[in-house]
Amino acid sequence: KRRKMSSTVLKLVIKPYTTKELAPLFNMSSRTFRRNIAGIKEQLGVRKGHFYNIKQVEMIIEHMGRPYEVIEK
Repeated sequence: KRRKMSSTVLKLVIKPYTTKELAPLFNMSSRTFRRNIAGIKEQLGVRKGHFYNIKQVEMIIEHMGRPYEVIEK
């Protein structure tokens, strides 16, 4: 029998996030995540402490795509 694979879209609350909170949502390490957003660093601007603000998080999602997870059922 073949198993059906379905992808489930995670509900993502748009709020201030740190790099360590965002990286797992995109299934990558913090270091890889930082490298992936390096191209939009100038557009993102300066973080507030360790947090990306809501506008910055929206820009990151626009750049990286919507995070999702594939779950086998």
